[in-house]
Amino acid sequence: MTLFLFSSFFTHTGLTHPIGPTNVKLSLLGVEENHREKGTCLDVEMYPPVSNGGDTIQKYRVEWTTDSDFGTQGVRTLHTTSTAGNPVSGYFRLTYDTRLCTTCQVQSLQQTERIPHNVHEWDLRTALQNMENVAAATVTKTALNVPHNTYTWTITFHGDVGPLPLLTIDNTEMVDGTFTETIVTPGTVPTDYCGSYGGDTKCPEVIDSLDVSPVRHRITGLVPGTEYRVRVSAANVLGYGPTRVTTPPIATPPKQPPSAPTNPFHYGPGIPVLKVDGPNSLVVRYGPPDFDGGDPILKYKIEWDTSITFDSAIGGTKLPIGYQVVLGGMKSELIITGLHTGTRYYVRVFAYNTAGRYGNVALTSPTSEVPRSHPGLPTQVSLEIVSSTSIRTSFSPSISQGSPITKYHVHTYTRSPVYPHFGVEEVQRIQMTNHNFDSGNGTFTLSFGELNKPLPGNVSVQQDKAEIGTTVDLTEHIARGDPIRVGTYTYNVHENGVDRLETANYLFTVATARATTGSAAGTFNEKTLR
Repeated sequence: MTLFLFSSFFTHTGLTHPIGPTNVKLSLLGVEENHREKGTCLDVEMYPPVSNGGDTIQKYRVEWTTDSDFGTQGVRTLHTTSTAGNPVSGYFRLTYDTRLCTTCQVQSLQQTERIPHNVHEWDLRTALQNMENVAAATVTKTALNVPHNTYTWTITFHGDVGPLPLLTIDNTEMVDGTFTETIVTPGTVPTDYCGSYGGDTKCPEVIDSLDVSPVRHRITGLVPGTEYRVRVSAANVLGYGPTRVTTPPIATPPKQPPSAPTNPFHYGPGIPVLKVDGPNSLVVRYGPPDFDGGDPILKYKIEWDTSITFDSAIGGTKLPIGYQVVLGGMKSELIITGLHTGTRYYVRVFAYNTAGRYGNVALTSPTSEVPRSHPGLPTQVSLEIVSSTSIRTSFSPSISQGSPITKYHVHTYTRSPVYPHFGVEEVQRIQMTNHNFDSGNGTFTLSFGELNKPLPGNVSVQQDKAEIGTTVDLTEHIARGDPIRVGTYTYNVHENGVDRLETANYLFTVATARATTGSAAGTFNEKTLR
């Protein structure tokens, strides 16, 4: 047995839909807000309707679009047909099922009670709007054949957008006639209807602090520099009433400076990476900001200094001792040359968009490094016989090349009687095999011998979830398929898991089986040549 929720223009005596909210204002965010919020949000405030329809206002709905209107309104007709040449009489019912309608304000199954065959247009409108899943509607009635009691009712839905479900007509109580529905104009979904960076979303319903005036709501996830039209509606026990367009009807979140550059190894939030490149150079690698401010990234500026305050330039200018501008908006790297061996340098990166401004600063990870390399060879090496079983070696200290020398390793060996007398050094080659006949992309890592490297930060887990949250972005330290140990348990980083920043932690998915590693367009093999 199928159960319906019945609604009728006879049931809710004295109740009507609320009219639209009053004094509805649309505004940009204040200057005190951060750039991302100012470029992606709009504030809406509203006061209660003059008439709540005889019932408490239960919620408000906020809708927006980038269209010049809110799409095409759906128009349909109901018309009666005489089946026996006699005047039509009797009753009919309408059922409206919006449970699968993604753009409908209310998803439910509703049905009217008995409606007379010659119902007045106002009463049919009331019967429709008394179904909770029907918002504002208008109905006009036109006579087809008065002696036969046949008419046409033209119905326009004003509240919901998009192609709406058909009405189901129950003709079992009709005498000598039937009702038929015809779609005259299908409704269309407005462009970017309640859309955000993540795509189309369900329009939000405001249910909190309704007893405080004005009621406020912040629309988030908008695109900077884009015009938006906004409207709101109020709901009581009968459902939503007509919409009210905001004042002003259009607002454009302004384009903003970009956010800080990110990690080059993955999409999403993160920070640039700083590495030692040589005794007089460092390399900084960075990725594009996760928020471009509404305009493409044009270039990056990399600054370096011996002080974390970046103000050590000669002449008291309060500028850093060096900087370089790199054109292009994608991930990249810069080798900073001409540095002093053994001196600590701090590095930071800015992104610049075509709106003509630099955005937030990103300090690197780590925030500073010391240019250095392997120490030079010891010089003036000499040997002397100490006894029949020992020799003594002496040598001058090596040049440290930026990092203190902590020890020397002395090797001893004997000359082989056959050639090659002193052995052969092993040479290994890393070869990439291209599977897709393109240029390839991605990254790979190398290790030599047993690898047991402590990772930075702390981890957190949640029961029944194969995810590990870390307080530090580990993208530069681990790759998909890598084994990691947490406590006494060993896991493998999953091949297709989550690798984005979520809330305060970095998440990656783990698996119990070791997977093979590789680049996006090929695999790497290690071969011993000799």
